[in-house]
Amino acid sequence: MPDPVPVKITLSDLTRDDRLRFRDTYSSSLAETVERYAEAMLDYGTSWGEFPPLVAVWLTEPHEWTEEVPDGDGRYAKLTRVTKSYPANTVLLVEGFTRCAAADVAGVVSAPAVVYPGTWADAERLGWRANSQHGRPRSKEETARVLDSILARPEYRTAAGSEIAKLAGCSKATANRHKKARNERLTTSAPAGGVSPPVADAQSVESIVGMVDSRGHVIPARLHAHFAGVPAARKLTGQLRDVAAKLSKLANVGGREAHPSFALVDVEAAVADVLKAVAWVEQMLPGAVCGECHGSGCGECNGLRYLTAAAAY
Repeated sequence: MPDPVPVKITLSDLTRDDRLRFRDTYSSSLAETVERYAEAMLDYGTSWGEFPPLVAVWLTEPHEWTEEVPDGDGRYAKLTRVTKSYPANTVLLVEGFTRCAAADVAGVVSAPAVVYPGTWADAERLGWRANSQHGRPRSKEETARVLDSILARPEYRTAAGSEIAKLAGCSKATANRHKKARNERLTTSAPAGGVSPPVADAQSVESIVGMVDSRGHVIPARLHAHFAGVPAARKLTGQLRDVAAKLSKLANVGGREAHPSFALVDVEAAVADVLKAVAWVEQMLPGAVCGECHGSGCGECNGLRYLTAAAAY
């Protein structure tokens, strides 16, 4: 089936979802590329010029997903799961995020785009190969991000290296090497025999408090040494939450109007990425003894005598 003919599309009609963006969001080379592209567009008279068309997917059916968003500001903001969705007929950008960022800087309002009808899964598949044939070459980290996204899909976890390489637009050797390393990581981190980690109860917590993570799972003895820096980790996650809150406020108080450079990066996406990373670290930290009951058990800690890492202070 031949590719659709490029059509002119207004950039404001495109939905830019960072889950479909596998480029590095923040880097000096990205900023330089955006600036260079923007200058070229201005040379063309505030038009798209000779840049390749964008690639987009027109959703033929709604797409729904759940996302963790911060509930409150500051160090102890909790993450709440929220259901979000895109209605049918949403047009998702899958290739050309850097070009669109340059267009924002240059004041370009429309561009040619190849638009495919399809689903969210189709958008992901097209996004995997984005920029593999033109534009700024993908870095090793960007290619690894694409391969992780492919291997996260159940239907591709056992696929041959050649098939994965074709999907990612990379060499077979790179695909096989990444797949092998990923499988080794998963094998090392998985519980023996595929059994879920033991969950601490109120009776056993007293003897292992400080060696239980925030989900109540006992931390294996072989990992105890990794938690020597727990106090520093808690301090760092708190500082990161504060920074995320400040960035969010800055972005919401006319940040883009006052500082055009904000067009280079998506501040809101940056805040969400930081908070997700913080939440992941916090859930792996040992639980702290409850400050209300001091280990006796109360409603504040649900009788478990310890608090989640996110609530520990």
